[in-house]
Amino acid sequence: MKKVIALMITVAMVFTLAAVSAFADDGHYVWNHTGAADLDSPFGETFRIGNDCPNTGSVGFKTDVSFSKVIFPKIWATIHAVVTMEVFSGDNSVFTGSFELYNAALNSGDVADVEVDFGKTLPAGAYKFVFSVPDGLYAFFAYGAGQLPDGYITNERGHIMFGLWTTDSGNGFVDQGILPAEKTVSPYSGTADGNPVNLKDGSIAVVVTVPEDYVLAEVRGLASPTWSNQGDGSDAVADVYVWEGDYDSTVAGPVLLSKEVRDHRDNKDLVFAFDKKAPAGTYMIEFTSIGDMDIGFWSYSAIDGDAEVFQNGDEADFYPKVAVKLLLAEGQDVITIDPGDDTPVDPGDDTPVDPGDDTPGTPTTPVDTGDASVAVFAIIAVLALLATVVLKKKRFF
Repeated sequence: MKKVIALMITVAMVFTLAAVSAFADDGHYVWNHTGAADLDSPFGETFRIGNDCPNTGSVGFKTDVSFSKVIFPKIWATIHAVVTMEVFSGDNSVFTGSFELYNAALNSGDVADVEVDFGKTLPAGAYKFVFSVPDGLYAFFAYGAGQLPDGYITNERGHIMFGLWTTDSGNGFVDQGILPAEKTVSPYSGTADGNPVNLKDGSIAVVVTVPEDYVLAEVRGLASPTWSNQGDGSDAVADVYVWEGDYDSTVAGPVLLSKEVRDHRDNKDLVFAFDKKAPAGTYMIEFTSIGDMDIGFWSYSAIDGDAEVFQNGDEADFYPKVAVKLLLAEGQDVITIDPGDDTPVDPGDDTPVDPGDDTPGTPTTPVDTGDASVAVFAIIAVLALLATVVLKKKRFF
């Protein structure tokens, strides 16, 4: 009997091992976004190198899994553009390689599912990807919905979606435990492209929120059009107000920051870099044409979530492709916002309290009580009432 039981246990163990082997993880991608990639918006919040940005850019992250490959959902690029990618672990370069972007079907540099194999497995830890292109070339990396929280991914500009190939179990990406010194974010995430909107048709205003620990440094229109004007005259100004809950109340207040851009070139980023910075809070930024030529924004016709956008002071049904650059607040030249006369100010614990008329020690005007017998009678009446209460209590118990 014992031999039979031992045989059954052995068979069960072999079956279990076979099952584990059959369902073993041969590898999968972990992503730095929770939603789908946006494969149709090269001029949105893409991470860019070349064209209207520096030829080099970086992205930092920390992972709790080992990985051997990385994949990018889509890259829009100059035809036959060569991108060099270097991977750093701390100050140590652990991989350098280059790849050429060419889509034979479209005869373009716009390529989907660009995969880079490191030829080795990199252990879990903190890394930085550094990308570069030669002068005259560009590469725009797609982004996606559901960015991970602040502190997980450090984008030098825009944001980038990518996946790491791993055979490990784990969260994939983890908090780096640091706040990036700067980041560029959009007030909304687009889900459908819309038509370009012209500031010559009226001012456009957006509402943005600056989180704690950061200040508002600049706002930019992404690849803003001038309707083919490559000469002078495409001019605009950006004015920043404290958001008061509606358009009219907001513009009734003072302009906190203002910056002009003159002679903008077609489809370059329209950058308003403010001389001073605005602290954490919610603001409305209004853009107005101040030149003779066309200037405006590309737009989304639909977005995830809600957002406030105005044209000529009325709610608009489009969402201009803009982004704000945020810097860590420490050491910045930050404006002081006057709360206004009607804003309650917390006095703190040491502020004297208004004692009112009955506070001991406060001089009061004597009241004519009339004849003293009135007071005596009142006292007798009160004593009698108290006696009645006491007698009632005695009868109750």
